[in-house]
Amino acid sequence: MLKQQITQALKDIIPGYEGGPKISKLASYVDSMYHLSLRKHAVLPNNSEIGRYHLCTYVIAEKYQSLFDLPAPDITRIPIQPQVAAKLLDDFRDFINQLSAASTPNSSPKKPLRTLPMLAGAPSTPTKTKAKQTSSPLKRLRQAADEYESDENDEKNGKNTNNNDATNTTNATGATSATGEGIQPFSPLRSSIKSPFVTRNDELQETNSTSTTSPSKIMHDNQSEFGSPSKRQKQSSLESPAKRKYRYDFKTVLITDFITFCNTFYVPAPFTVRMLSTFYFHKHKFVKKTDWSLACGIVYTAYTRINHQLLANKIGAKAEFMTLLLQYQKGGLLKSSLQSWCTLVEEWIKDESWVQDIEKQYVYVNETAEEDQQRREYTARVGRGWNLMERLGSMIHGEFLYQSEHQNEYYQRWTDNTSQLLIKGREQLGQEL
Repeated sequence: MLKQQITQALKDIIPGYEGGPKISKLASYVDSMYHLSLRKHAVLPNNSEIGRYHLCTYVIAEKYQSLFDLPAPDITRIPIQPQVAAKLLDDFRDFINQLSAASTPNSSPKKPLRTLPMLAGAPSTPTKTKAKQTSSPLKRLRQAADEYESDENDEKNGKNTNNNDATNTTNATGATSATGEGIQPFSPLRSSIKSPFVTRNDELQETNSTSTTSPSKIMHDNQSEFGSPSKRQKQSSLESPAKRKYRYDFKTVLITDFITFCNTFYVPAPFTVRMLSTFYFHKHKFVKKTDWSLACGIVYTAYTRINHQLLANKIGAKAEFMTLLLQYQKGGLLKSSLQSWCTLVEEWIKDESWVQDIEKQYVYVNETAEEDQQRREYTARVGRGWNLMERLGSMIHGEFLYQSEHQNEYYQRWTDNTSQLLIKGREQLGQEL
């Protein structure tokens, strides 16, 4: 499913384009260009971040217009100032040109592969299918450039393929008649696959016994077909998982690393999930730095609010916390830079919803109880329903009622008469008993 931003950018930049069978491939190119631009330019100038997808879409549509049969892209639909957009488009075109130059070597036209003879009785070696690996945006754009150039070369050399097939068939029949019985040439599929059970010396001995060409020429053909020895060694190291060495990336924080880091400081799980979303929202700001600066700042913001009473009452508790924070982070940060990043990140995310929920639950507990007590006292003094009367416009309620002197005299006379009646009733009750 395509991203909504990419779909909207395609509709804006390519007016009237209804898509097609290659729409997903075109969207993947735009997405790869977007991630590559984040690496090159983490923040675009002059508030141009809103048009990053449009810039990437314009550059991809301009580069691969003939490949996808696209109409001319419209530069006026980019939601950025024209001068700024033109400058950014030049930078983005440089990315594509660098990729094209890096993926296309300056070499002579490719010659048809030299077929080597093989004994008919030799067993065929099994072929291995390589698993598709996830590549970076840079590699995907290079692959796209290679596919685009290969398509152009196929269109130009389409007429020569029939002649080459005819010559290859005649050469194959000639090779079988010249070499004798039991000798067959390599098929095009098998010539491009290197057997893991046959060494280079065995191949050279086999070709020397079945061919009359010089050893130096065979070595040159084999090197051009299978690559240089250093390249073969590099490919074998990539293909064998047993010899592959993994190194920890000190700049990247994985999801498991972030959750483990939060659990180390006993951050509640519901807040950890919301902190993780904030971490990935601000992660693009640390492309050229380490992600551990952002992770430490987020954990610092949560811990200082959850344990604010401990940090305020115990002497040296905050210094001990910073020491533990420096100890458990894996980005190689210094203590001075860690403190500055924690303060800066806390200033960024202090208005997040989960930060306010932590403050309501852990920081403002006493203040909330006092406010509830004052509300109850006010209700008991004024009475229920007076808050609604105030909303309706009444400015006089039980808290602001005053009595006159006449009413005070009446109240005093009534209390005296009531007390005298009570005394007389008590005396009469005592005489009867």
